[in-house]
Amino acid sequence: MATFCSILFLFTSHLASAKIPSKLEPDYADAILAFHDRDFKETINKLDFVLSEVPEAHEALELKALTLKTLKKDKQSAKTYKKLIRLNKGQGKSESESDSYYFELGTIYFRNQLYSKSKNYFKVALDHSFNKVMSHYFLGKIAYNEKDFGKAEEHFQTVVDTATIKSLVPPSHFQLGQVYFKMRISPMAYYHFIEAKSATSLVLSEPFTNKAQQGAKAIQSASEKVIESLDKNSFYGNISLSTAYDSNINLLPNTVTGDIATGAGTAKTLFNFGAGYVTSPTQQYQFAPSYRALYNYNFNSETKSTEYFTHILSFYVNH
Repeated sequence: MATFCSILFLFTSHLASAKIPSKLEPDYADAILAFHDRDFKETINKLDFVLSEVPEAHEALELKALTLKTLKKDKQSAKTYKKLIRLNKGQGKSESESDSYYFELGTIYFRNQLYSKSKNYFKVALDHSFNKVMSHYFLGKIAYNEKDFGKAEEHFQTVVDTATIKSLVPPSHFQLGQVYFKMRISPMAYYHFIEAKSATSLVLSEPFTNKAQQGAKAIQSASEKVIESLDKNSFYGNISLSTAYDSNINLLPNTVTGDIATGAGTAKTLFNFGAGYVTSPTQQYQFAPSYRALYNYNFNSETKSTEYFTHILSFYVNH
């Protein structure tokens, strides 16, 4: 009931200042009621009758554009929104008075995957601070589809930081997780997948719309699957063996100073070994101990004294 009242107010507030003749006001009111009854065919019929008498009636054109968009008649809806923009320009109105039309055009072209056009319209809406959070969200999705991950990160992070539209926080965290995976910044990706799951609980615990609730459940399920696939402890290791010939072996490794060269040559083998253990990246603390060893073996017995063995034990904690 609250939704009905708010939308009805939107249109009746236009009616108060409309240029629709009084004889046509009942037809326009019938169009509004038909829209709320979801009788969209009747809505269009009533609006077309009004517009046949008053072709430039903004309020009738707005409702027609919205109805056509609801019916997914996107080409006709876009044409109507563009007509509204032209009318505003022709009447000398500032571009900011057409912000809602630019935003709606952005959503129409986004739905049809015409991302370049969509981006241009959302940028205009954003430049005029219209529906900023939603504009950032759509621009983030467009940037991700265009593989501009830096821009996508910027837009989704703005949605998360602003948090004025609670239902957009979980999908924005999830998108950031995907962005950071693409950017090969795994710790940040893990963090945002966990935050996406956590943020869904707020949406599911409050009286959001059914669509928002369904979206939150989808993000929760997707996040849980990603986290489950990552929530593993693992061992790793590697072994390598390489051979080479050194024509003038040094007394000390990794030096080139002439006075510590032996003058002797030898074929040699380098044996490299590494092993480690990494705990789950989804936990608050991640532990990663590791061990690496390198052994240099010389085949020339005269150079045995220059053989060497090095090893490093390390322990890292990520938080």
